[in-house]
Amino acid sequence: MIASTISAGEGVASEVAVAMAGQAYKVGIHPTIRQVAESQGLACSTLYGCLNGRQSRSKVNELSQPLVEAEEKKIVQQIEDMDRQGFPICLAFLTAILSCY
Repeated sequence: MIASTISAGEGVASEVAVAMAGQAYKVGIHPTIRQVAESQGLACSTLYGCLNGRQSRSKVNELSQPLVEAEEKKIVQQIEDMDRQGFPICLAFLTAILSCY
C-alpha cells in the first residue's frame, strides 16, 4: 500500500491523495469508503477520519507547538552557553527561561 510507505517528505502527496479520494467518494465514483480508499492506495481509517473532519497529524502537531523554531533555538543556545560556562542546569533555571516566552 502507498500509505504505509509514505515518508515525512511525501506527506503533501498523501494529503493530495486523501483529498482526491474524498472527492471521488462525494461524487459517487465508488459506493463505499473502503472501495475509494483501496483505489487510491490509502488506509480506510485514514480516509474515513478525513471525511469526518479529522486533521492530519502534521497539522495537529503544528498547532500544539508552544514555541516557534527561532524561540526554541534561542533557548537551546542559552542552555548550551550556561553549560559551557560550567553552570549546572536546574529545573528552576529552565522554568525561569521558559516563563519569558
